Amino acid sequence: MFVVDTHPLLWHLTEDAKLGRRAKEVLDKTDRGEITVIVPTIVLAEALFILEKKRADLKFKDISRKHPSGANPLLATAKQRMVPI
Repeated sequence: MFVVDTHPLLWHLTEDAKLGRRAKEVLDKTDRGEITVIVPTIVLAEALFILEKKRADLKFKDISRKHPSGANPLLATAKQRMVPI
């Protein structure tokens, strides 16, 4: 199980080259439902703030469209869950 922080999550969703190799491996496995990643509530709040300030080329409502399964990767896929921390 892993916990993701704001910037790696946004870099993953926007396919930014800033994302490190290991983080990319973990988040790709999460997309495929192979492992669990916890998205803390504060990460959602920070992501919303960044996206509202247009500091990333992504809209909060479009995040679910980025996931190959159509599921919202921030809220739930087969092996993901949001756990308040």
